Amino acid sequence: MNQKAPLIILTAQRPWAYRKYPAFGILFVASALVRAGYRVKIVHPERDRLGAIREAVKEERPLFVGLSVMATPLLLEDIEISKSLKAAGVPVVWGGIHPTMVPETALAADYVDYILTGEVEETVGDFAQALREGKPPEGIPGAGFKEGVAPVTTPAGRFLHDLDRYRPAWELIKLSDYVEVFAGGAELLIAVPLSRGCPFRCSFCYNLSNPDRRLFRIHGQEWIKEQIAFLKQKVGITIVRWISDNPFGNVKRGMEAITAAGMPWVSTARIELATESFCEWLKETRCKMIGFGFESGSDKVLKFLDKGFTVEQIVTGTKNLDHAGIYASANWMHLIPGETDTDRRETRELMDETFRISTHLFHDLQGLGPYPGVPIWEKCVAMGLKPPATNEEWAFSRSLTAPLFGWSETRLHRLITLNRLLYGRSRIAPRIVPDWQFALFRRRFLAGVCRGPVEEFLARRPRLRPYLVDS
Repeated sequence: MNQKAPLIILTAQRPWAYRKYPAFGILFVASALVRAGYRVKIVHPERDRLGAIREAVKEERPLFVGLSVMATPLLLEDIEISKSLKAAGVPVVWGGIHPTMVPETALAADYVDYILTGEVEETVGDFAQALREGKPPEGIPGAGFKEGVAPVTTPAGRFLHDLDRYRPAWELIKLSDYVEVFAGGAELLIAVPLSRGCPFRCSFCYNLSNPDRRLFRIHGQEWIKEQIAFLKQKVGITIVRWISDNPFGNVKRGMEAITAAGMPWVSTARIELATESFCEWLKETRCKMIGFGFESGSDKVLKFLDKGFTVEQIVTGTKNLDHAGIYASANWMHLIPGETDTDRRETRELMDETFRISTHLFHDLQGLGPYPGVPIWEKCVAMGLKPPATNEEWAFSRSLTAPLFGWSETRLHRLITLNRLLYGRSRIAPRIVPDWQFALFRRRFLAGVCRGPVEEFLARRPRLRPYLVDS
């Protein structure tokens, strides 16, 4: 490593639920920067990220600090960090999904100096060189900057067609911090990137904002084996969590890659794939758990979302998965344009039905969090959605559609909390709450009403606090 090269600090959000996931966005960017001759420090602590970054900047002033930003409540932490860096005179660069989807909004903030949008492995070296020379990053794909106070943006960075050109900069993180204990401590799991892009057309998906993001690209089998061998040697992993927009964007290639890896695994898929033969393949390849986006219990809503499957396929797939003994999770949504109270009731009832069908299935419910540039966004705007005008407002985008349906944020969050208490574990696991509370909460959940202060109930019980929204 060239000790005289400028230092660049990269950081990313670390939500509690995903605290064991390496921040692959910045790890791939770090790899590109190291290749370009820069020194890189990754700052990704579970707590006090602001303090850790201040300490890193105090040790050595960087060329810039890059933040990978998403529109979650932790966006407020990104803003606080950026303001602190700006006050210290350190250039602030935002990348990731949020500035890619709303570049003008992200760059308009006085605490953001530059943005990088799209996939930037091929261009981040040129960007860093421009800053090193004191020049604006003009003409660099995906780079946004300011002329005076006026924001200047360019189209998103070039998409990487050969994913194997880069590997995560594993050496820049403490790998043991990202190892998950699985199966009661008998197994060790770590996340590994598998593919990018998804060819499907779910109308809420950020991939639809740019046609290139629908292109399915997968790492080669030798690249995958190299990562696994490295991680086995360093931290003794026994299970892999494949990270991907859709590992089966090309079903044949996805199955071949996972089979060739020869490791027990966890990942995601689409429910129409869950035929008897596919579930047998899951069992043969030692799939430990697989996640699905069920989204709705209404065929009308599923069609509106362009999901490409039906309620009948959800039920059939659930039965096939349970018969094969495959643990699975299902994501669901509420507050979708065109959705009625009846549709939402059907969603909650199907959630309850599939929970009773399978002893191996658990569920997660969220409100729709739309982004500009995707088909569902215009439907939301037509219903009266007021687009967030600032980064601060985007931090609360997960309940953005609630007012369109006359719902309060509190009502949505209480329903999500009830979902976690009822269906946050599979039936084979002990219930989170006693049977009498389960029955009470189930009636309220199916009715879609929870007027009691459930958050206060959980806050008084430390064991249950993780089930609170945004915990």
